[in-house]
Amino acid sequence: MKRILIMDWDPHGEKYYYFFLFREDTYVQVWDHSEKGDESVPSGIKNPDIHTYDILVFPKPYCLTEWALNYLCKEKYKGVLVVEKLLAKTEEEIHRIMERLTDIQLYVFHSRLYAPSFTVFPDGAENKVEWPYYGVMDPMYNIVPNYLDEVFEKRQVFPQLKNSSLEGDKIIFDFYGTGSLTIYPDSGKIERVKLNEAEVEWPNYFLSMKKFFDDLEEGRISRRENLDYEIRMVKEVESIRSFKEGERA
Repeated sequence: MKRILIMDWDPHGEKYYYFFLFREDTYVQVWDHSEKGDESVPSGIKNPDIHTYDILVFPKPYCLTEWALNYLCKEKYKGVLVVEKLLAKTEEEIHRIMERLTDIQLYVFHSRLYAPSFTVFPDGAENKVEWPYYGVMDPMYNIVPNYLDEVFEKRQVFPQLKNSSLEGDKIIFDFYGTGSLTIYPDSGKIERVKLNEAEVEWPNYFLSMKKFFDDLEEGRISRRENLDYEIRMVKEVESIRSFKEGERA
């Protein structure tokens, strides 16, 4: 039986927890970091012995904080570590994390590579994608990576940014070869992702997690390729962010 420890509790952590809860031959717990015990955290445990778990899951983007890195290195954990994208905001930071965790089997989970919501992404350069985001999400570090995953899954290449602009409260990115991405803030103008005016189904996270963890357990995921992809993703987001900030300057 696989033993899983969710290292923090938030909406992402909840998805992981309920996925593992109904997965055969799997026992899952959540690290409860609250001082007295948070009853809203299911299967919460205080001060767990991480060496008794086969897989540790950090469910939040940028989860490998200095505290987390110091803790993992101090404990000398040597199991599997699965983290939510993005691992870091800069390529330099990713390499620093990898250098400190050389004894850990580190993997980054990109859900949309396993259950993409764009069932069709037409060839050509005029595709128009519209994407809402909410207060807990950052357009640059949450929405843009999702879009890049979707494009890469269909084209096997990241799009290159041609231009970016603001129109009222909208952020618009124009890419070479794939069209545009328009990001809407909390405005109520759109509720779901649209591709060429048609609403797109949200991906089934349970299915994407099943595919990812099945592949992981069966040895079908190359750690090197997984981390190389994450490095390329972070570099691409850095490039888009720098372009956007350069326009603002």
